Amino acid sequence: MKNKPLIYFILFVVLLNTNGYAQQKNTEIIELNPLSIELNDLSLFEKGSKDWGLAENISIDRKTNKIVLSKKGKGILIHTNDSKKHENLVTKLQHGNIAVEFDVMLSKGTESSIYLQGKYKVLLTDSWTKNSSPITNIGSIDSGNNAADKKYLATENVAKAPGLWQHVKIVFQAPVINASGEKIKNARFEEITINNRTVIQNVEVLEPSAGAISKKETALGPIVLQGTEKAIAFKNISYKLNTFLSLQPENIVMEIKKSPKTIENNNSLLKIKPISKKKVETISPLTDLKQNAANLVQYSGTLDIPETGEYLFTMFVSGGGFMAIGDQEIFNFALGFSGHENTVPAPKLVKVTLKKGKTPFTIAYNKKSPRDREFQLFAEGEHMQRYSMVSHKMTEKEQEIYDMRFTVLLV
Repeated sequence: MKNKPLIYFILFVVLLNTNGYAQQKNTEIIELNPLSIELNDLSLFEKGSKDWGLAENISIDRKTNKIVLSKKGKGILIHTNDSKKHENLVTKLQHGNIAVEFDVMLSKGTESSIYLQGKYKVLLTDSWTKNSSPITNIGSIDSGNNAADKKYLATENVAKAPGLWQHVKIVFQAPVINASGEKIKNARFEEITINNRTVIQNVEVLEPSAGAISKKETALGPIVLQGTEKAIAFKNISYKLNTFLSLQPENIVMEIKKSPKTIENNNSLLKIKPISKKKVETISPLTDLKQNAANLVQYSGTLDIPETGEYLFTMFVSGGGFMAIGDQEIFNFALGFSGHENTVPAPKLVKVTLKKGKTPFTIAYNKKSPRDREFQLFAEGEHMQRYSMVSHKMTEKEQEIYDMRFTVLLV
């Protein structure tokens, strides 16, 4: 073919654009019930300084580090650094557990931050060329006197150049305060993602950061955007209040069974006599099936559904997979045959309505071939952050495969 190189180039561009689309639309498709801080005016914030305003289109002059208004209007929150006070902007929203996402544009040398509950500081810094100082990398946590501790530092520097929009996602768990006002559990950053790269995972913070609005830890607090001597802008600010953390599986029983030719429904699966059976603490099919390649592993027990509402489940398998909650069959992927050819080519998403209370569940997996086993299962609720229901943590290679196949799902 004379135009073969041209065809390869076109294919590369299509895939590149598709991947960008997947990253852009990922939140919209996965998350249930997202809310927005509408930037039509500043009414959702406490009274701020004259430095803060709104625009429709902007850029940042790299020579002067000033924001250039391409068009006045609304939709973009800007800190112009025109005054000497550099006052912070505080939301009227008071939050506990939260997932918050936004796009931020930094000027050269910016050292700003966002405070969750007004107390726990995540750096929004221009670290584009600062490879030798991880303490100042965008996404790092400033946690009081422990700020230099490695666990608070972003695992990699994924900053973009000043003047470009950067995407930030933070999943935060508030400290637990008892009836007497005493803290009984520390605040925690479950995840911080910068430009679609996770740089912080499961980090507990012992105390409020420097510059906090108060040193007293509470169940609720505002989001605070730090004003500095440098220009900074925000847009697409959305959040989700996570009242509940998980579906809490209870009384889990793991059974090894002989793989049948077909699985019609939950009842036919439950009727198969187990080869072995025991109580377990976690759902870990990739671990529990290692010694039983020709069989299937089944988990049953109860889920404590925290509220009546919509729930979104995502399953990704190489082999056969099955899930039922109560009388609702959610996934049934060729569980009987379980050959490599039955790999599900992309994660499958199913939305169901569940009633509050304890409900029986069944989850099963098999894969006769030991090659390329994979089983991922995620759950999300209207007030519950997306989380993995299985204990197996994806390797970097598995994550790349999952992301690639999720891109296929969105096309």
